[in-house]
Amino acid sequence: MKYNKVDFSSITDWNQTNEAIATQLGCCDKTVRSARRERGLPRAPDKAKRSALKEKLPQISDRAWKQNSNLDIALILKCSKSAVRVFRITHNKPVYERKRLAL
Repeated sequence: MKYNKVDFSSITDWNQTNEAIATQLGCCDKTVRSARRERGLPRAPDKAKRSALKEKLPQISDRAWKQNSNLDIALILKCSKSAVRVFRITHNKPVYERKRLAL
């Protein structure tokens, strides 16, 4: 079956990420996403990095959230600063308290 001039009949394993299927067929991942919807297939599995973050971010203590900035946590977990920021906001984690120098 063709969708947007791409033949998806060669794909037998739809349990791959959209990016993996797109590289096999030489198209963009949005085309693969649309083809999934058209066929009624389930959503693509999470990327490995995103799954790892979902495991690691909830394990960080509130004290660590207060003591470390988003950039610090992102560097430790090797992820983007925005991913940490979004998690902090959506899960009501404590705000980073900057250390103030006494003069």
